[in-house]
Amino acid sequence: MVPDAEAVLELSPTGQTATLFRPGYGTEVGALVSLEWLSTATDESPARLRATLANQNEYRTKFQTHRLPPFEHGTYARLRRTGEAASSLHLVPVEAHPLTDEPPEYERRPSGHWHLVGVPPKQPDSLWLEPEESVTGEYYLLGGRDDDGVSNGRYEFGNAQFRRDGFTIVLWDTDEPGPTGSSRLEGTSFPSFADSDASFFSEDWPMSWYHEADATTEVYLEPSAEEAVIPGRIDFTLTNYSADSVYGNPQACHLLKFDDGEWYSIEPSVLVQPGHTLYPGGTRTDALRVFAGDPVRCDDGVDVGDLGGGRYAFSVGAYDEQVYAAVFDLLGDPLTVTPTDAVEVIARDDDTVTARSSRGDPDDEYARYGTYTVSRVADDYPEVTRYVPEQVVRRQPLRDALGLLLTYDVSTATVEAYTLDNPLFGVMETTYFRYESGTYRISTAEIDDRA
Repeated sequence: MVPDAEAVLELSPTGQTATLFRPGYGTEVGALVSLEWLSTATDESPARLRATLANQNEYRTKFQTHRLPPFEHGTYARLRRTGEAASSLHLVPVEAHPLTDEPPEYERRPSGHWHLVGVPPKQPDSLWLEPEESVTGEYYLLGGRDDDGVSNGRYEFGNAQFRRDGFTIVLWDTDEPGPTGSSRLEGTSFPSFADSDASFFSEDWPMSWYHEADATTEVYLEPSAEEAVIPGRIDFTLTNYSADSVYGNPQACHLLKFDDGEWYSIEPSVLVQPGHTLYPGGTRTDALRVFAGDPVRCDDGVDVGDLGGGRYAFSVGAYDEQVYAAVFDLLGDPLTVTPTDAVEVIARDDDTVTARSSRGDPDDEYARYGTYTVSRVADDYPEVTRYVPEQVVRRQPLRDALGLLLTYDVSTATVEAYTLDNPLFGVMETTYFRYESGTYRISTAEIDDRA
């Protein structure tokens, strides 16, 4: 984790922590606003922050300060939650302020919060600044005059349609920053992802499960639901309510299935992307949409098809070598492995079936024609890889060959196809795998003359 002491402020009288999330912003007209905490709240004084407005233009500019919080008159942000009382935060000029001579009125209430009283001092609606000139003012952090307290949450200051023209103050409970809800899986133990077939995860990375998070957990991945029907959607929100930034790969989302006491990697998305920093008070939400058949692709989130009912886990990878994950159940029919429409059966007897695949390009000069064969074998290979249906359907030509074998209830199924893989179909040597209660052998052979 990376310390962010300047952006985080503990408000001891109320047991809250405040952070300046996006502690500054710029505008298209050349204004640059930067903010920093000056002092925390005490029994004698509200918390204070300093704001600076600078002219980045090479010419004298008139800025409309009524669009530049906290230099606008009556700077405030409102928090509304369903079923809860509204709460607001105000940034009010202190007594000695360069843009106003009016003194602020405020008071400390029994909750420990400092609140605005009356009308805040008026600041000008516009301001002329020379090139590279700036103006700096200090502001009190106050609750609304009609509010009983200041609730935890995100307070967005600025244009509601253009969040970049503004900043955010986030409040959370200092001693109990963790999720407020309970998990239906509380008390359940699961093995680490490092014990699965997902090579991305390291044994050195500890697991941080949502169902094990408690009130003191500072960073956690929270699902919008721990149960969903296929097709359906679950949102996963990674929250950082610590004093430090956490750093990771935002594209390293993984979906794993839990079966017979083990995790199986279903949909890895290990893309090498620029790192992502989740600052104190920050959240990141990823949508997982699940389907029984082909997925419906959307612009955001992760869309996964060919899923059956069962227990799964979603992970956003590792942030600072800590794996954040949430377990959930999908309600739906079991997934059945069947061959795709790309294969056509060309030969069959009592114990074997052969099909030709339309995959591959016969006109490609590097393509080779070969066979991919799956056969049932005796169950005396205890150390072989085990697959679940959701993995098989993502592996070609394994899906077609095993699907043919199961559909026709034979001992051997062969798929003929063109491939660019080297070795042939990606199989270097004869291999074995387990599926459900059976053991199977995979072998390949090149065919020199298709005729």
